[in-house]
Amino acid sequence: MLNQLQARALRTARSLASVRLLIVLLAGLGVTSLVEGQEKRHLRHILVANEQVANRLVAAVENGSDFMALARRYSLDVGTKLLGGDLDWVSPGAMEPEFSAAAFNIAEPNGIAICKTRYGWHVIQYLASRGTPTKPKPDVTKPAPDSAGDKPVVSPVPVVGDRNTDLAWSVQFSSRSYQPGDPVLVTIGVRNESDQELDVLDPVLWPLGLIIRYQFGKLNVPMAVPAEFDPATMEMRKLASKEYLERTFDLSNYAPVSEPWPIVRVIWRGDSFFGRIEKNVAGVVDLPGYATWKARWRFYRSAESQFNVLPAVVKGDRWFLCCFTNGRLWIEVEDVGIPGLREEIVSQVRNGNLSKVPLTMTQGQALNFGVVDRSLGGVKIVEPTSTVPWRRGTFAVSRSGSPDGPKLGLQFAIALDSFSGLAKKLLSCGSMVLEEGDPLQRVQDRIGKGLSAEMTLVLAYPYDLLPEKVKQAADAESSSPEKTSTSQVKPSSAAQGVQFSDQQGKTPARPKESDLPRVVLNTSSGSITIELFENDSPNTVANFISLVESGFYDGLAFHRKVATEQSRGFVQGGSPDGTGSGGPGYMIADERSKNRVAVKGSLVMARNHQIANTAGSQFLIALDRLAYLDNIYTVFGQVVEGQLVAEQLTKGSVIETALVKKKRDHDYVPVKIVEN
Repeated sequence: MLNQLQARALRTARSLASVRLLIVLLAGLGVTSLVEGQEKRHLRHILVANEQVANRLVAAVENGSDFMALARRYSLDVGTKLLGGDLDWVSPGAMEPEFSAAAFNIAEPNGIAICKTRYGWHVIQYLASRGTPTKPKPDVTKPAPDSAGDKPVVSPVPVVGDRNTDLAWSVQFSSRSYQPGDPVLVTIGVRNESDQELDVLDPVLWPLGLIIRYQFGKLNVPMAVPAEFDPATMEMRKLASKEYLERTFDLSNYAPVSEPWPIVRVIWRGDSFFGRIEKNVAGVVDLPGYATWKARWRFYRSAESQFNVLPAVVKGDRWFLCCFTNGRLWIEVEDVGIPGLREEIVSQVRNGNLSKVPLTMTQGQALNFGVVDRSLGGVKIVEPTSTVPWRRGTFAVSRSGSPDGPKLGLQFAIALDSFSGLAKKLLSCGSMVLEEGDPLQRVQDRIGKGLSAEMTLVLAYPYDLLPEKVKQAADAESSSPEKTSTSQVKPSSAAQGVQFSDQQGKTPARPKESDLPRVVLNTSSGSITIELFENDSPNTVANFISLVESGFYDGLAFHRKVATEQSRGFVQGGSPDGTGSGGPGYMIADERSKNRVAVKGSLVMARNHQIANTAGSQFLIALDRLAYLDNIYTVFGQVVEGQLVAEQLTKGSVIETALVKKKRDHDYVPVKIVEN
């Protein structure tokens, strides 16, 4: 049986769907300031109800079970379980003290710890660290126990689970979307659901019960008491049976809420209300009847409400969608020259019209979703002035009917392959930059089995607010050879078809082709063309080209293919003995670059994971985003043609021939590390 605290943790986890912040709530009201360069740790966690389950999970991990698979199956934190419990990079002091202490006392990477917080039991996995190690300083301050004379006589209050039911609290914002500097108006209401008259505390203090959380960002936002408030005037007022009372407040008078962010979650709680009053209002605990009020109100709480604070969409900026569905999918929304389209898409997302909507599939080629009420917005259909190449992850809009006629910006599709049939029916206006948890394949599998699928949540991000790893992936995507052309599309007659022109109506010259070297791998599954990043990793590229030109790779088999339930992984080749232990007889130095991360199609040098500068001839072709290789392994190329061929490679597939398609006009002679 679960005790009261554990049961509350279970109910809380289930009710706050998609809330990643369950275990990273800041202690108290303030946000711990982070010291530049202080240690951060990449963590995962699994939230469970009791210690026995936590210990069994630890044993399973120690016996070789995959931590991410266990998190997806058992974690009560529904916001992170789809990501295998991933919390990304976390600083000490930004979490519950018990969690912080346990996480930052794990001695070695891949180590495990367990701890208990007010939300339940956590199994924590430490993956990597950066910055200067700093011991966390848990908050050991404990409230003084109530004296015997302070114990209240509490009137009976009906309680269901962890909340009282006689007073029903609600929180509602004047808008779901605000711009920085706008007044954020919140209405807090309470209805007496009982059959008797009840006391209600002074409404001027109600905002102090709000818990404000910038999801995936700033956590508990500090609240302040209005400067003009006099505790001596605080009083109770009577609320008749079934009577409703509400007050509207400018939230900026109580908390700093003008900082831009894509989702801010808000809930009202009686325990927080009294905790903040005691911390901010001197002498309040000595008021007659205060102890009774506190005991009665401690379990009151509202349902959750949300808002966002983001700048307007302007020409030249970059906007992204974060789509939650069996994982996370990051998409950049391009400006394709249709007036108002990008603004409309971001507006639909900010207003919540694309969250909790069904997903369908068109002939295995695209996932479809959209606004349920088609009277909500949309823009006029006109010809685009640029296009986005159609490939896996391409984001597109479809023409859809509305009460005002056909429009764009209401129905959307995400490509599952590069099939061109749908490209003629849809208008491509964005591309996938990062896929976390393989959501496209998992949704495709669900629908293929006859199960329902849902776009759980969609958030809008301007570039400046993106997580660092998404920025890196977006920058890598924007420099990809397959990135959209900015050529304009000239409106055409039905007889002409679409023609490309510049602003003067002239056919533009072809864009200058990159002078980066290219190599073709003719494999038993087909041909793969790879562009090599000589500017970022010149010695690695010199090594690869010299081996290709010597015939080193001809006839070698791919000796390894790694894939998991969560990732398509990679295929590895280049070992002359076919076992993964062979090489060219020398090693080369790593050439890591913050400009190059391991995305789908990346060519990455294989090496001893724990020993730097041990690469030789073996390489990986990434079949998915491989973030764990970033800043450790050398990413020195990208598949530009034949990615589908690469995905068909298996253990035993053969490189029949490897040829240099083009290179710069100089010798390619690598600097080698030769063991004595």
